[in-house]
Amino acid sequence: APIGFQQDLIPDHLEKLIKTPSVLNSIINGQQKQKLTQWWLQYIEENVDMYLKHFGYDPKAVPYNYLDKQPSNMIVIEKNLQIIQSKITIFHNQKINSELWIYLIEPILKTIWFEIDQYLDLLKAVICYYLISIGCKANFKNINHSKIQNYLNNQSIVTNNNNNNN
Repeated sequence: APIGFQQDLIPDHLEKLIKTPSVLNSIINGQQKQKLTQWWLQYIEENVDMYLKHFGYDPKAVPYNYLDKQPSNMIVIEKNLQIIQSKITIFHNQKINSELWIYLIEPILKTIWFEIDQYLDLLKAVICYYLISIGCKANFKNINHSKIQNYLNNQSIVTNNNNNNN
């Protein structure tokens, strides 16, 4: 073992995950970060649409390719705009006491930050592991191993890469 490496600081199963080529490659090439970013953008969009639907908002009013295909009903688009403007006005007046904050923004933030926090622990673990492997001192004590395990269990990137490389 490299100088400064303390085997009891990292469980064997976590060391194996960190050393898995698909995990490392997906971190180094940015695929993990891109996947996380795409997930949170989709998560925000879905939750905002679901929230606004309760007030009559139609998320399909503007087609995805609206530059090529004109929206079919401008009245629905105007209604959507009014809904959004009213929610924003209420939010600006009430801030964190508004229903927008309580039922939409805060839960979204908590969920996204939970995922980001797990991802950051994975990055810290990989950096520490490789610092130790080249003889530097690094400490795993501030890294939550269960967060890393949960993050990797929730990410299909590991299995997807293994299937794509065969």
